[in-house]
Amino acid sequence: DGPSEAVDDDLKAVAEKTVVNVEAAMDTLHVADALDEIFVLLRRANKYVDETTPWILGREEETKPRLKVVLYNLLETLRIAGVLLENFMPETGTKMLGLLNTENRSLDSIRRFGGLETGGHIASDVPVLFARIDAKKFMKDHGLEENEEAEKKAKKEQKKKQKKQKKAKEPVSIDDFAKLSLKAGRVLEAWKHPDAEKLLVEKVDLGDGDIRQIVSGIASVYKPEDLVGKNVVVVANLLPAELRGQKSEGMILCTEKGKSFEVVFLPEDTVPGSVIR
Repeated sequence: DGPSEAVDDDLKAVAEKTVVNVEAAMDTLHVADALDEIFVLLRRANKYVDETTPWILGREEETKPRLKVVLYNLLETLRIAGVLLENFMPETGTKMLGLLNTENRSLDSIRRFGGLETGGHIASDVPVLFARIDAKKFMKDHGLEENEEAEKKAKKEQKKKQKKQKKAKEPVSIDDFAKLSLKAGRVLEAWKHPDAEKLLVEKVDLGDGDIRQIVSGIASVYKPEDLVGKNVVVVANLLPAELRGQKSEGMILCTEKGKSFEVVFLPEDTVPGSVIR
């Protein structure tokens, strides 16, 4: 007997409810759920250790009565868990009860918290009941490393395939392609966009007095002077758009490779406005 606290009552309630929950799970043949309930109780006991700090209680004489209560509650929780585990892990459950040196091992004895005998001797040399598994060694011993590597490789290849499929365009008919108006244009002027580092603005001659302003995202590769006087391929029938405050009336074609690209330049003697088929 000793001073009891709310945290003790909570542990006792969880322990008694665990017995009820395990029986209910087994009545419906939910074995995994029953095992989960037992380990919920063991985790609650682990939390109880942190809440009651028995290593501190043992330092002073006036707190030792409280220490006895805490240790009894923990040992009784282990007895309840041991009785329940005997049905699933007979060797482990029996070993737990043997270490506790208890004779009360029946299911009826754990329906009420407090069945562990007092005044007994608990084993001093306690072996590890649940050894930590070395995941890497386990996988190696069971030939799972190769499977894991193969799975990673397969996932990587699948991602590449999906990325390639995503980039691929749907086939179009000749009629769809004919809707595009591709013309040769000569760059008359070019300057950096005042409000966007990656954009250049160009004045492009498409022949017959058709001068277009086009905004292109090529400033990371080309300087304005690289374009002036050059002949380029222009998509001439795009709907006008406004890019960062600047009107754009077409698109200059580029080739793309990864993150790099190059403007498609036409021969010097190309006539502005020439139709490209």
